[in-house]
Amino acid sequence: KQFDEIQEKFTRELKAISDSKGLEYANSEDRLANFKRMGVKYEISPMKACGLLLSKHLDAIDYVINGKKEISETFESRIKDAILYLMLLYAIHVENLIREDAKRDKQIG
Repeated sequence: KQFDEIQEKFTRELKAISDSKGLEYANSEDRLANFKRMGVKYEISPMKACGLLLSKHLDAIDYVINGKKEISETFESRIKDAILYLMLLYAIHVENLIREDAKRDKQIG
């Protein structure tokens, strides 16, 4: 029961963070626009751009796990950010699959 309560609270907090930061970071209606711009700018895929930013949060989490003190953000906020970046990474993956399906349908049809 305690885990369920923690999970529900955590999920609500993630949604609130996603809603507040999403448009701010994307500067667009497309929540993935930031990664697409980074991809063009640095000549990498949006997935790699997202992965690089995700790795920053995972590195900070690892830092705390290995006994170091939190630096600029709390451990909790790093975990939440990492989960949100994983969700964004998943959204990029799904968008890629949709694009591949459309391309395949166009070739067949």
